[in-house]
Formats: sequence, structure tokens, C-alpha cells
Amino acid sequence: MNPRRVLAAGLTALAAGAVLAGCSDKKTGQPSASTGAAGSSSASAGAAPRVSDPIDPAQLLSDPCKALADSQLSGLGLATGEPEQAADNVSRCVWKYPEYQFNTVSVEGAPSRTRGLDDIYELKAQSAYFEETTVASHPGVFRSDSDQRSDGSCTLWVGLSDQAVMLVQGYFSGGSPQVAKSCEETAKIAEAAVTTLKGGS
Repeated sequence: MNPRRVLAAGLTALAAGAVLAGCSDKKTGQPSASTGAAGSSSASAGAAPRVSDPIDPAQLLSDPCKALADSQLSGLGLATGEPEQAADNVSRCVWKYPEYQFNTVSVEGAPSRTRGLDDIYELKAQSAYFEETTVASHPGVFRSDSDQRSDGSCTLWVGLSDQAVMLVQGYFSGGSPQVAKSCEETAKIAEAAVTTLKGGS
């Protein structure tokens, strides 16, 4: 074989290999740039409204039964609250309605939600219902994975600060008038709790 032809073939192969390597490097670099952009986006402020008048959640987390003052209970139709442990080992307080023994409302902090309502807004796509509201000038959202509002169950999240939320859940049954307005009743309890936590009760 002609030596010149062998040399030319070798140079052609080397050039083709360099081109392929260059293409491979460019494609490998593209995903990392995309990942970087996504990371900077997730680090920015979320979709939830900002809290202009933040409340320290320390008291709610340490003693949730103090979220409602004794002076508020009779007006809300509630008996004295009883503390209990939630499934995630968070302390919460449960108040019963003496007139309807199966009706309860609970209030608790959510220490794992360190981004406040932003953490709740991230769950919007998988929510059975998601309705924004305002509770005593604080942003809130009615939100749950399952919709049992017509059966007397409602879940409300309230932003205490941009890093803390309060969870209020109402359960109403037994033909009580609260069944038809479960979220309205839950919001009333939440408003009273915010007022107390602000020190205004």
C-alpha cells in the first residue's frame, strides 16, 4: 500500500475523532447549565404572599393550647383544649364543641415547613382543593390532598411568617350546622388563634 495513502487516512481519522470529542463535550455541558438555572430559581422567593407582620411561632410550637385564650372559648363554643401528639410527633391542641361531641378543631405548628407558605404552595398541583384566603391580615390557603369539605372537614394553613405556618383543621359531623360551613368555621378559629398569638386577646 502507498505510504502516502496510509498517512492521509490516519490524519483523516484523527480529525474525525477530534470533531466527535468536541461534540460530546458540548452535549455533556448542556445539562449542567440547565441544572444550575433550575437551582437558582428554586432558591428564590416562592409563589406564596409575603407576611408583612410576622409572628414568632415559638409559643405555638411549645404549647399549642395557648393559641386560644380562655376568654375566647365560650364565644367560639369550645371546651378547654387538650394537648396531643400528631402523627409526625408535633404537639397540637384539640378543642371539642360540647354541644356536638364529635365536632373538634385542632391547631398546631409545622416546624418542618421552614419556608412557610411557600412549602404549601409547592403542593398546589397535587391538591384536591387549593383556595387562597386572608386570616387576620395574614396570608392563608385552604388546602388538602382529599376534599372532604362537604362532609364537614376542612384544612387551613396560615402564614405566621415567611418561615413558619400554622395548621388549623376542623372536623364537624352529627348534623351540626358547622358541617355545611366547615371552612368558614375553621377560618374563625384560625383568626382567633392569630389574634392570640399576636398578643391581642
